[in-house]
Amino acid sequence: MKMVNTVFIPCYSNTDPLPSVRKVLDLIGEYKRIGIISTVQHSDKLERVREFLEKNGKKAVIGGNVLGCNVDSAKAIERDIDCFLYIGSGKFHPLGITLKTEKPVFVANPVSNSAGRISEDEKRTYNRRRKGKILKSMNAEIFGIIVCTKAGQFNMNIAMK
Repeated sequence: MKMVNTVFIPCYSNTDPLPSVRKVLDLIGEYKRIGIISTVQHSDKLERVREFLEKNGKKAVIGGNVLGCNVDSAKAIERDIDCFLYIGSGKFHPLGITLKTEKPVFVANPVSNSAGRISEDEKRTYNRRRKGKILKSMNAEIFGIIVCTKAGQFNMNIAMK
C-alpha cells in the first residue's frame, strides 16, 4: 500500500477553558504537581491554563496533546506530576491516560463548562468489558484484523504479529 504525505492543519476551539478549569480546581484539592494534557483543539490555550494553575498554588507542567489512542505526551511527564488535568470533551482520552499511567485524571470540559474526574468505577468497568471481550474471543475460530491507513495509526507489522 502506498503511503501519501499528510499535512496536519490545527483547528482551534474558540471556547475559553478557564471557567471549567476553575471548577476542577476544587476537585484537584491537595495535588500540587499538575500535568496538563489536551487535544489539538485546545492546545493553543494550555499556557493560559498553566499560568492560572500556578497563580492558584499549583506547579503545572504542559504535557501536550493526545491523538487517538496515543498518550505518549502524558507518559512523558508522568514521573514529574501527581495528577493530570485533561482539557477537552468526552471520556475517551482521559480514560486512556489514567489506564496507561495509573495517575488520577481530572477533566475540564470547556465545551460544556463542566468539571469531573475519571473514577475508579469507570476504570473497572472499562477493564471488565475489555477482559470479557478477550475471553469471548478465545472461542473464535476466525479473527479479522482491521488496519487503518490513517497516518500515525497504520502499522502492518503489529497487525501481522
